[in-house]
Amino acid sequence: TKAKNIPTFSAMAVIGDENGHVGISIGKAKETLPARDKAIRKAKLNIIKIKRACSSFDCACSELHTVPFKVS
Repeated sequence: TKAKNIPTFSAMAVIGDENGHVGISIGKAKETLPARDKAIRKAKLNIIKIKRACSSFDCACSELHTVPFKVS
């Protein structure tokens, strides 16, 4: 058989509720819209909880708005 170059599209989706829950996923398909839809659907099924805190030395509030880890 003759090898054909069949284009495939990849889409990455990051979803969240602005309250510490985040889902990340990649979808692949032959068209762009199905790839995006697959990525969104898989991201909704792949939600994890992100630990947050107020770890800024300049800020004395008690709101959860930063990630409490050292970032380089």
